[in-house]
Parts: sequence; structure tokens; C-alpha cells
Amino acid sequence: MKRFLQFTSAFLVMLALVAAPMALVHAAGGSSNPSSGGSSNPSSGGSSNSGKTRIENPIGSGDLQSFLNKLLEVFIMLGAIIVVFFIIYAGLQYVLARGDVKQIEQAHKTLLWTVVGAAILLGAQVISTVIQNTVKELAK
Repeated sequence: MKRFLQFTSAFLVMLALVAAPMALVHAAGGSSNPSSGGSSNPSSGGSSNSGKTRIENPIGSGDLQSFLNKLLEVFIMLGAIIVVFFIIYAGLQYVLARGDVKQIEQAHKTLLWTVVGAAILLGAQVISTVIQNTVKELAK
């Protein structure tokens, strides 16, 4: 179980580390240019001029910026599920400790690192937004 806790803590830290570079790319206006990629521009009917069927992009506009924002949202949702699981697990550890000081300490550590991970997770979007705004201001 200790290994699983370490893996989850490492995942939450990596999630925060992923948010900062994604924010830099987002703020710098990094996007893929569909006109230079050789893709055809669809007509108003939803299909290309050559009569081929067009598949709609589920993440929106198709640029790198929107993709990274959606990716960050997915990481935050997955991290939130893990945080809820570990809060429940820490509570279960407290109940099963039955007054044993060593087990209570372990439950306390589990809860502490879960809260730290949740703070990093909640801060990932804030960090991303702050970096985006800073880079936009510096680019002016």
C-alpha cells in the first residue's frame, strides 16, 4: 500500500508539473495551423468538396491551445477521483486503527499527503492561468 501511495503522490506532483508547460504553450498562442497541414476546408454542409465524410473534432477548434486545456481538465478530473478515494481510505485507516498510535500516525500521513496532493491539483489550473496571463503581458 505504501508503494501505491507513493505512486499517487508522484502522479499528483507530475500533474502540477505538466500544468506549467501547458500554460506556457497556451499563453504563447501555440496552435497547429490547419491551412499549412494540407487538410481540406469543409463546405457548409459538413463534408469536404471531394465528397468525403468529415468527422467532427470532439475537443473543439482543433488548435494546440484548446487541446492542452482539455488535457488539463482531464488530468484534474482524474486527480480529483484519486483524491476522493484517498480521503475515504485515510478515514478508514483512522477507524481501523482502534487507538493504535502507529496506525493512527500512518492514517495521519495518508491524509496529510492527500491534502497536499489535492492542493497541488486545485492549484494546477490557477498556476496555469497565472502563467498564461504573465506570458501574454510580457508578449505585449
